[in-house]
Amino acid sequence: MAARSRGVTLAAIADELNADAVPTARGGAKWYPSTVKAVLVSAELDASAA
Repeated sequence: MAARSRGVTLAAIADELNADAVPTARGGAKWYPSTVKAVLVSAELDASAA
């Protein structure tokens, strides 16, 4: 979330995760901007529920 607050695009975050070979939460090999957005939304919901 820190990257987004600095104005980094979802596509740039996805590119970085792919370059670092970070698997998705479901074990996928490729990140997409929509996947990054879903993770960020989920994290925000978790934070607000705590």
